[in-house]
Amino acid sequence: MTTNPEAAAQIDEKLKLVVQNEKQPEILAMVAGFGAAWQDERAAALLKQLADRRIEAYKNCTIRYPWLDGRALNALADKYEQQKLPDEKAGTARSFGRLLAVIMQRWMQDQAQPEGQKTLSEETSSQMVSVMVEAEDQALPKLEVSTGGSIRRALERGGSLQQPYEELLGSAARSGALPSKAGFDYGRDADGRTLTAPPALPPCPAAGTPSAGG
Repeated sequence: MTTNPEAAAQIDEKLKLVVQNEKQPEILAMVAGFGAAWQDERAAALLKQLADRRIEAYKNCTIRYPWLDGRALNALADKYEQQKLPDEKAGTARSFGRLLAVIMQRWMQDQAQPEGQKTLSEETSSQMVSVMVEAEDQALPKLEVSTGGSIRRALERGGSLQQPYEELLGSAARSGALPSKAGFDYGRDADGRTLTAPPALPPCPAAGTPSAGG
């Protein structure tokens, strides 16, 4: 059906609405898989829309089902492999980097909180760890980037993820391995200077407050 222009357009419009409104994570995971397999330029925009929705949930402290982010990251990595034009690859890699950045930031923020004030449930935190490790092991090689296993080692040792995070995604001082390889940045600041670090997430309210997420 996707080889028929009219049918493809209808599918694209329907799936945009699904990504915007669907609450069942299994359905969104199916959309991610379809987007990865669909050989159409609109598929990349669909995956970006899904990544943007997930990023907003991390920003708003309303994140649920982080395992879904693993599906989204894998789909973006598959799409990156398929794409030929540098600008297309850069856009897909940027969505990948922004999504992985919010996952890592939110997890690090939560780990820094004292016991009793953490906002992530044990299950949610565990899913996020799995997503980060799988992204390092399976998705990043498709984007032609290697961390040398630094994320996994930091998690296994109970150490800080800050250094692996900055080396991969960038810091205020320099671009990271992923944006350098794929040729993207994180926009411009108020003075027009290139941002080499992903946007910082605002902290979530402490556990027990009315708007706490997780």
